[in-house]
Amino acid sequence: KTEYFGRFGEIGHDLLGWDAPLQDALCFAGEGAAAGGGGVASPARWRFKVGPAHVNGYGALHGGCTASVIDSLGTAAIALGEGGECGVAVSLDVQYLSPAKKGDEVVWEASVLKRGGRLATVEVRAHAVPKGGR
Repeated sequence: KTEYFGRFGEIGHDLLGWDAPLQDALCFAGEGAAAGGGGVASPARWRFKVGPAHVNGYGALHGGCTASVIDSLGTAAIALGEGGECGVAVSLDVQYLSPAKKGDEVVWEASVLKRGGRLATVEVRAHAVPKGGR
């Protein structure tokens, strides 16, 4: 698990199971600094191209797809951090502020906010890249 999530979205690293439809859409864009001593880590980043397999009937990124990506990237952020660990979510809170449409590029940033003995708190944020922007 740790190796799988520690390389999540890298070119040449196959995504499996529920993550497989993200294979050609999600690309690792840079590793953040690990959180030390329970501190906040700088975010790890991924770029995501919203394709036809990721949208709902309105042509917007499906909420379930969004929640699944958040869950996977939260685990990946933990796996990239110190200790090289990963696990499963015990809680997931998603707030949808505005839609991303088919063809949009979205940047996801995942930060480990706190590490405890057996639990970690992770924040994942996403924003659309303006057309023609970076």
